[in-house]
Amino acid sequence: MERTGKNMKFRRTQKGIDYLLWIGNDSIYIWNRKENKEERIDLSPAENIPYIPKFHTVWDETYSFDTINRALGGNPWIHIKRVMMAVPDDITRIERQALTEFALMAGIGRKLALCSQSLLLSPLAARYISITWSCRCFSICLVNDGIPVKKSWVGISNAQSDLIAEIKNIDSGENLPVFYPQIEEPPFPIKIGVGLSLKRLAKSLSGESIFPLKGKIT
Repeated sequence: MERTGKNMKFRRTQKGIDYLLWIGNDSIYIWNRKENKEERIDLSPAENIPYIPKFHTVWDETYSFDTINRALGGNPWIHIKRVMMAVPDDITRIERQALTEFALMAGIGRKLALCSQSLLLSPLAARYISITWSCRCFSICLVNDGIPVKKSWVGISNAQSDLIAEIKNIDSGENLPVFYPQIEEPPFPIKIGVGLSLKRLAKSLSGESIFPLKGKIT
């Protein structure tokens, strides 16, 4: 019952949001639900350090909190925005806390919900496998009815054959549909599953089914 309750709360959170912030490898992508439009805020670190996510630069002095405010339609303290922030699946507890504090500093923390990117890749009633990635690794997750059941990680420098092998291991012969975000370029072409744009993900948030889609493991 507890698992079901958490899932119902997650569904209500999704349908009640005004904005979706997708924390990508190179940019922050913002979807405005009311206006049905997308905006991108590029992240430009002074140095590109291997395995250090670019979203760490949101705390740089050169980065303006006003950029987020403008993308969210102005002063959030006057019109409180309900914001869902989709964070990488391999995010650490410290990074999660840092992003939460950044949201508070930017004025959007009072109505903020954080969610792993893997949970947004399909209608919540579905059982599927998600593939997401960061500058560190690929994250493979088996999701059932909005709840992560099983997770695994593959190093970002590994070959595609290693990724596919791990997906099949997670699948365990169920032949489940596979989804991945088609928002930023992956480290190499993903030759399994279905890529979903931010607009397509928005349809899922609205409760519109993205099935039927081809993308099962073969």
